Amino acid sequence: MMTLAETPPTITASPSPPEVQVTLTTLDDFAPGAEGLDRAAWDTFIQSHGGDIYMSFDWCRLWWQHYGKGRKLRLFVGRDSAGALVGLLPMFVEKLWLGPLPMRWAKIVGCDFLPAVLAPVIAPAHASQMLRQVIEFLLKKDKCDAVVLGPLSNPGAAATDTESTGRNGIPAQARAACDALKDIATLAQDIQPTIHTTFSLPATFDLYQASLNKRQKQNLRRDLNLFAKNFASKVDVVRDGEELHREFAAFRRMHDEQWHAENKLGHFDDWPHSAAFNESLVQVLGPLGRVRLVRLWANDKVVSYQYCLTFGDRLYWRLPARLVGEEWNRYGMGRLGLVKMIEAAIGESIRWIEGGPGHYDYKVQLGGQEVPLASLVIVASSGKSRLRWKLFQKAARLLHLAYYRIWFGRIAPRLPLPRRRLWKSWIRSRT
Repeated sequence: MMTLAETPPTITASPSPPEVQVTLTTLDDFAPGAEGLDRAAWDTFIQSHGGDIYMSFDWCRLWWQHYGKGRKLRLFVGRDSAGALVGLLPMFVEKLWLGPLPMRWAKIVGCDFLPAVLAPVIAPAHASQMLRQVIEFLLKKDKCDAVVLGPLSNPGAAATDTESTGRNGIPAQARAACDALKDIATLAQDIQPTIHTTFSLPATFDLYQASLNKRQKQNLRRDLNLFAKNFASKVDVVRDGEELHREFAAFRRMHDEQWHAENKLGHFDDWPHSAAFNESLVQVLGPLGRVRLVRLWANDKVVSYQYCLTFGDRLYWRLPARLVGEEWNRYGMGRLGLVKMIEAAIGESIRWIEGGPGHYDYKVQLGGQEVPLASLVIVASSGKSRLRWKLFQKAARLLHLAYYRIWFGRIAPRLPLPRRRLWKSWIRSRT
């Protein structure tokens, strides 16, 4: 892990503008219409401030439905003096034990049980005050030892500092909030645990190809020509209806078979409840036009799927699947699948793709830009909370090393034993 460098604030002679007042309301469920927040009002606010699908109403609601057991929802709603919505921060409180070590903390809805990229939306003029109120509420009223904000990133290439707090805004505002609350809170962690990849797309596929470097253009042209020489190929997109449900089941089978060939479980069996959660997403978001299954055909056979979600003019690449074996490996199916997804997205006037967390060479080679993710942990200033955090952090690091890095990543794949899904204790302890 690499600690994020903090940039000292620029000192100017201009007086600071008066802070805009925020009224904070806390909800404990996703009941439609509470505080005037039905799906339309929620999603309109998120989109108008450059937010992404991972802060949309249905994503948060369904994630909570599948992963909220034993946790307490804290949905913070900020409004200005005129009653206009200025911030949404869905969080939860839980008590987690690692052996004899307890930690009561608050985290953002959607932060675990799935690879996550989060960008809570708070209007910039109100972010500082709203975050202070949220942190104070969680530390004082909910008696949390810590508040975890992350993994945080930019909600999209189209967003600017004036449109959204995003990756550049929320961490900075959280640091400022901690400074203002130094009597009750300490910023105990401010790190860059990993990155995620985004793609900014031009208006045409020809322009996309032209944007690649010479070597990548040659490699791509070679792969496309070889595939076209041997197969009658086409690309289509499944969006809704019975066909979507049938093809999602076929996509999952192909995804599982791809990873089973490497003695790994794949996403749906690695991550607890992932299959049920994604089936819920398809069922709810399909009729809203927010699901895409991009299929690459070779003659009359589907050889690659890309499972994606859309929100406005943005596409969120969730998972790929492809056929494996000597017959298919020679075509660079992973690269071809990504490029065909990009071509389909451009044809739909998509201008930005979120490509998931983690570093992958082929994503960067095909035009992806890597963006840091930030993770902040704000700990209550009491000696008991600080001690709990230090001991808990050491236990979590030991669990990560012994279980995930050594056992799950190195030893288990080499043993002739059935693979097991990821431990919930490891998933929940990550910050």
